[in-house]
Amino acid sequence: MPRIGDSAPDFDAITTIGNVKFSEFIKGSWVILFSHPADFTPVCTTELIGFATEKEFFKAHNTKLIGLSIDSIHSHIAWVHAIQEKTSTLLEYPIIADIDMKVSKLYGMIQPGESETATVRAVFVIDPQGKVRLIMYYPLNVGRNMDEIKRTLVALQTADDNKCALPLNWKKGEKIVVPAPRTVEALTERKATYFLRAKKVIPGGVNSPVRAFKSVGGDPLFIKKGNGSKIWDEDGNEFIDFVCSWGALLYGHSHPRVQSALKSVIEHIGTSFGAPTLREVEFAELIQILVPAAEMVRLVSSGTEATMTAIRIARGYTGKDKIIKFEGCYHGHGDSFLIKAGSGATTMGTPDSLGIPKGFLQETLCAEFNNIKSVETLLNANKNQIAAIIIEPVAGNMGVVPAHTDFLKELRKLCTLNNIVLIFDEVMTGFRLSKGGSSELYSITPDLITFGKIIGGGLPVAAYCGKKEIMSYVSPEGGVYQAGTLSGNPLAVAAGIEILTMIKEDPPYNQLNNQAIFFTNELKYTLKKIGMPYQINQVGSMLSLFFTDVPVTNYANAKTSDTKKFAVYFNKMLEQGIYLPPSQFEAMFLSTQISDADISQTIEAFTHALN
Repeated sequence: MPRIGDSAPDFDAITTIGNVKFSEFIKGSWVILFSHPADFTPVCTTELIGFATEKEFFKAHNTKLIGLSIDSIHSHIAWVHAIQEKTSTLLEYPIIADIDMKVSKLYGMIQPGESETATVRAVFVIDPQGKVRLIMYYPLNVGRNMDEIKRTLVALQTADDNKCALPLNWKKGEKIVVPAPRTVEALTERKATYFLRAKKVIPGGVNSPVRAFKSVGGDPLFIKKGNGSKIWDEDGNEFIDFVCSWGALLYGHSHPRVQSALKSVIEHIGTSFGAPTLREVEFAELIQILVPAAEMVRLVSSGTEATMTAIRIARGYTGKDKIIKFEGCYHGHGDSFLIKAGSGATTMGTPDSLGIPKGFLQETLCAEFNNIKSVETLLNANKNQIAAIIIEPVAGNMGVVPAHTDFLKELRKLCTLNNIVLIFDEVMTGFRLSKGGSSELYSITPDLITFGKIIGGGLPVAAYCGKKEIMSYVSPEGGVYQAGTLSGNPLAVAAGIEILTMIKEDPPYNQLNNQAIFFTNELKYTLKKIGMPYQINQVGSMLSLFFTDVPVTNYANAKTSDTKKFAVYFNKMLEQGIYLPPSQFEAMFLSTQISDADISQTIEAFTHALN
C-alpha cells in the first residue's frame, strides 16, 4: 500500500486505451479509490492512508477524487470514521461507497475479462446534470495491480464526449441506476425518521424499553425481516443477529419447520378458540417429557404472566406473603418484581418504577446473587414469612451471570427447611442451555419453573409448571385464580410443539456449546492481545462481555463495567453489520444458524471495533 512520500504511478507511461492516454480517458470523470478491507489494518489506519500523490495526479487532469470505497463496507464500517477523518483533506467529497461483488455483477461493474476477484471495477451513474458518468474504482496498492488496470480499461467501452464506460447491455438513451452509497450519516438519518414517526404513536417509539437504544445512544434499528442467522433493517442493511429475539430463537429466524407448522394451522385449523384443544395437551406432555420436574403445566402468553402467577401460587400454597428475589435478576414487569434492594436486611426496598404500591415494598426482599449468607440474613429477619424465593439460575439481565452450583444447592436446602417454594425463572434459559432446563444442568429440582421465549419458537407463549401438589392449587382445581383468553392458542402451540420436537429428536446443545466456547476463546485472545480489561461470562449459548477487571458474579460486580466503553463498542459492531444486545446488562445469544463464517466475521469486526 502506498505511504506518504511515495510517488504516484505514471499511469500514462503504463496504460493506454487504444491510442488514448489514461489521463485523457479519465478527464472529467469522478474517481473513487478502492481497497479490500484487509488493507485497512490497525497499523495502516494509524498512518495517513497514502494517496495524496494520486490526488495530485487526478487534480491535474480535471478529475474529481470523490471518495473511498471499501468492499463489503457493511461488514467493516468500524473503519469509516477513522478513514474519513484521515482522508477528509484529500477528498473533494469524502463519501464511503457500499460495493460488494453481488452488486458489482448486477450493475455491470464486472467487466469483460475480469474475474470475480478482480480489484479494479467501474460503475456508472447519472450526475446532477443528467449526464452518464464513469466512476472508476482502482486499488490503493495500485503499483501491484497495473496489469489489472490495463486489462480492465482495455475491456471498457467508451462513449462519445463524456469519456464514460458503459455496461455491455446498455442501450443509448437508457438511464443507468446504481444503489445509493451507504454512508453512516444517511443510515442515521433514515433511522431517525423511522424513530420520530414511531414516537408519535408509541410511547418512547418502542414496545419494550431496551429496544430504544437509550443506554448505547443513537436511534434503534427498525427490522424488516429475518432469515437464518441474519436480520435486515428497513433499508435492506444486513446484520448477523446475536440478540435472537432476546434468546427466543434457538433455531434462528424463519425456520422452515416452524413456518410449515404455522402455515398448516392457519390453513386448516384456526388461530384462536378460547377452548381446550388436544394440541395444548400434546404440548404440555412434551414439556413434561423433556423436564421431569414439570409434573403439571399451565400455558400462558408471556414470561411476566408466568412469573407473577408462580408467585401467587406460592403465596396461596404456603399462606405467607413475602418473597425473596435477587439483585440483578429480572422476572418481568409484575409489581412484586420491580423493587430495588434497601440498604440492609430490615430496610424496605425502593420501587424500580412509578405506580408500584407502597405495600409491595414490604413484601419483596432483595438478596445478593451468589451470596447464601445474604439469604440467611433475610430469613432470620423475616421468620415464617417467606412464601417463595425466585431466581434465574443463570441470570441474563445483568449480563450473563451463572449461579454457583453450591449456592443453588444451599438455596434448595433452605427452602425445604423453611417451607418456602423455590422458583426457577427459566423464561430465558429454559431449553437454551439443556433440554431439561437448569434443573438438569445443576441436578437441582425446584418446586416451580417458568418457561417462555424458546418454547414459542418466536411466538408469544409461556408456561409455569412444577410439582403436582403445588400446581393443584391453580383454578379451577384450586383457589389460586389465573386465566387468559389467548393462553394455549393454536399458532403459538404449533410453533412450540415443533421447536420442542426438534430439541427432543436432535438436541443442539453440543454444537452450540462448542461454537460458543470457540467464540469466547477468540474474543479473550483478542482482548488479551490488546491489553484491555475485560470479563467474559459464558454458559452454553449465552455470553456477555463486561468492560471491567472485576470478576462478575453478582449485580454489584456487573455495575463496575464501563458502560460508556460498551456503548462505543456496540455502535462500532453495529456499523460492521453485527447486531448485539443494546445494553451492557443483557445477554448475547447464539442460534443453530450461526455459521463458522458468521463467527469469523464477528471476530474480525470485534478486533477492529476494539482497535
